[in-house]
Amino acid sequence: MVNFTFSVGPSPNARAGCRGCKQKIAKGVLRFMAKQEIDEDKMADIEMMDPRQKYAIIGPKYYCLKADCMREWRKSEKWWKSNLSDTSPLLGVEDLDADQVAQVKKVLRVLCGEEDEGDEDDSDEDDSEEDDDSEEDDRPKKKKAAKSKAKSKAKAKAKAKRKADDDSDEDSDDDEDYGGGKKRKAKAKAKQKKKKKAKQTAGVFHFNSSVVSQADGDKINQLYEDLMVLTIGQLKPELKKNQQKISGNKNELVQRVAQGRVLGRTPKCAVCGAGNLDFDPMTGNYRCKGFYDEDHYQHCGFKGVVKRLKWVLPGDDSDDDSDDDGDKDSD
Repeated sequence: MVNFTFSVGPSPNARAGCRGCKQKIAKGVLRFMAKQEIDEDKMADIEMMDPRQKYAIIGPKYYCLKADCMREWRKSEKWWKSNLSDTSPLLGVEDLDADQVAQVKKVLRVLCGEEDEGDEDDSDEDDSEEDDDSEEDDRPKKKKAAKSKAKSKAKAKAKAKRKADDDSDEDSDDDEDYGGGKKRKAKAKAKQKKKKKAKQTAGVFHFNSSVVSQADGDKINQLYEDLMVLTIGQLKPELKKNQQKISGNKNELVQRVAQGRVLGRTPKCAVCGAGNLDFDPMTGNYRCKGFYDEDHYQHCGFKGVVKRLKWVLPGDDSDDDSDDDGDKDSD
């Protein structure tokens, strides 16, 4: 059974976005939060995911304290009646004042179908669209009007951005014409040269010989060339088997496998317990960017030297985690 934690409270800043209306939630405005709790037996599979994938599953989801926005979490009135018919399951309610608690209760009653949504901010627009059928339920009409209004705003914003980009391009062209076409040609040539150089050196393993031996460095570069014949679908299982990061383009995956086969696999971060460590072959240090914390806006930040573990090759089903003899030093 999937369990969730729910809370409500004022937004501490204006950084979190609402998953309903896709707008930033202003500081001090009440917001609704839902977070999935994962059983311990399933956490092992989630720990192997990319940090962004993991956060998408177990990270908090924020919504404006409005019925339309919160319906993006669950649309069914039956679900709201069964799980959040009152404020008792909500964390943070005890910190709200009486008016805020009343606002929360009203939204929950609307979601449970016990109360109409009432007048919205765009009531003037709704009044202009009233007809002889005004006695019927006008909620679908209001919802349609709200969507139309949001769509118009999005179009106007996109149009303004295109105009600004066009004006910027015109100014840039005027400057180049004033100075002649040589400047533009030189810039394009330099950019093309930079791209070509980056493509040529994309798979080269640059290292400090005092950190990685010359022999190991040469092995990694040779392995990189040999492994380029493999597909991404063939590379990822080997990385996953060794609990390494599987995100990135093919060059990054090949380089990760090549380094792992020669130097050994990197363990999980000992500080945060889940982060993938990035190795700097110039200094010998390992760094953990950890998992992004939306409330504190920071990463793990561990930096230091660790001991690599034995790399498990495809087809090798032996348990290498407990084999200390197979461990490798980071340098």
